[in-house]
Amino acid sequence: NKDAPAQNFCNEFLNGNYDDKEKILEFVNKVDIVTYEFENIPFETLNEINKLKSVLPKPSVNRLIQHRLAEKDFVNKLNIRTTRYVSVDKKSDMETLEDFLPGILKTTTMGYDGKGQYPIKNMEDINSLNIKVSNNNNIYSLSPIGDGRYVDSTLTIEDGKKYDLNFIFNDKEVSASTIIPERPLNLTQSVSEMIIRRVNPLNGLGAGFGDLPDPVEISWSNPDSSNYIVVVENIEENPEPILIGDQPPPVLFLNRPTQGSTYEIPFRSFSYYGTHRIILYHINPDYALLYEDQETSSQNFSTPISGINNGFGIFTGMSSDELLLEIKPE
Repeated sequence: NKDAPAQNFCNEFLNGNYDDKEKILEFVNKVDIVTYEFENIPFETLNEINKLKSVLPKPSVNRLIQHRLAEKDFVNKLNIRTTRYVSVDKKSDMETLEDFLPGILKTTTMGYDGKGQYPIKNMEDINSLNIKVSNNNNIYSLSPIGDGRYVDSTLTIEDGKKYDLNFIFNDKEVSASTIIPERPLNLTQSVSEMIIRRVNPLNGLGAGFGDLPDPVEISWSNPDSSNYIVVVENIEENPEPILIGDQPPPVLFLNRPTQGSTYEIPFRSFSYYGTHRIILYHINPDYALLYEDQETSSQNFSTPISGINNGFGIFTGMSSDELLLEIKPE
């Protein structure tokens, strides 16, 4: 920050980005030892400096205290008790946490001086928001249906259009915008049916499957390397499992986002006979980035993806096309 107040109390002031290697090297060559007074400095930057000059506290310490959950876990393992806390990954996690309310919902990283902190008195705070979505001059007021979910049956989503989100929470305006991607073009599949022998796990994989069927190849047009995701869902009312066993497998599976124009679905991905929908979603980059960020935990301190003003999370759109595939027994 070129306006950093510390420049008024030092002999020399350097300003640069945390990933500016030339500026970092210039700084390192001017000092004998490095320290820091706030924790929101990237671990990678401190770690690189530490290879050349001593950094105190150690970068590993800063990495720990940057993550609220990891920090509290660490302190409590030392028998130093903090206030009660619990990890919340999604809205449904809060449904069993009424005894924690009123409380403060905090982001695990990048929150300080009141930022990334959201007081919640009770669950009604989340279910009584006045959420509006707008497109040009059309404004839609969403209705709560419980569990923090809001809907509007009159809202029509159009490809290529921009939509804005807006509501007030804790006296702050929360807002975001998104553009709906265009519908996927030229979606095709290599086969419309696949024959899979029923499998008894007692017979072993080779004896059960016999000749292995080729994968189903899905292809579409993607000249600009946009992001896509493939979802496969069995749509039978009472699907018949391929593998004979006690534990019913899920009827839906999906791949990680791809910027390619083809995707192969191996026969082992299918768990049921019957009709399957193969849905190709054209997604925005912010949604694709969630798949890189989903491993965040006490051992992985990545900054959460967010495109929300005065909030964390994403407001995004997607469009889709679909095919049908029949899985039949031999």
